[in-house]
Amino acid sequence: TPRIVSIVDKPTITTLFYCCLYHYDLAENSLASPMAIRKAHRLTEKQFVWTALQARAKLKQWNDIEALFQTKGWLGGTKMKAVVGFDRVVSVLTRLGAPRMVLNKYCKLVEPSDRRIETAKKYQCHETVLETYMQQKDRQSLREYQARLSPQSQEWFYARDILNNSSIKWKN
Repeated sequence: TPRIVSIVDKPTITTLFYCCLYHYDLAENSLASPMAIRKAHRLTEKQFVWTALQARAKLKQWNDIEALFQTKGWLGGTKMKAVVGFDRVVSVLTRLGAPRMVLNKYCKLVEPSDRRIETAKKYQCHETVLETYMQQKDRQSLREYQARLSPQSQEWFYARDILNNSSIKWKN
């Protein structure tokens, strides 16, 4: 339910945040539509995405967040793109209590791979760290990371399964 407080005479970004919370699905021809506000005030994609991300994450609307980052790719497919950087997306999602599965989804999109590993370690997205080491065929780093995980945890077993996968041609 919308707040009682008036948004009249508030900054545009505050109004946009409010409308992303309470009127996100309104058609663009409605004055309270976030898209109408974006257009009317000529907000950048970055301003819009950053504000919408925080509002939708506050409401735990993970599908809306995913739609924010989907762009049309070649041949009609979709790909994920974040003008604010996926490392910052993970930071916001962590702060607002996103589940581990959601965090891993966006952590995996951080580029380049060294920044992905750094971000994944910072926010304890173990699956992303393990999969990145696997993609790099870096057995040594994977072993060292597994040693830091809680023994017998889900992540520890996942690391073990990767290390025991005979189809991976390890570099070291």
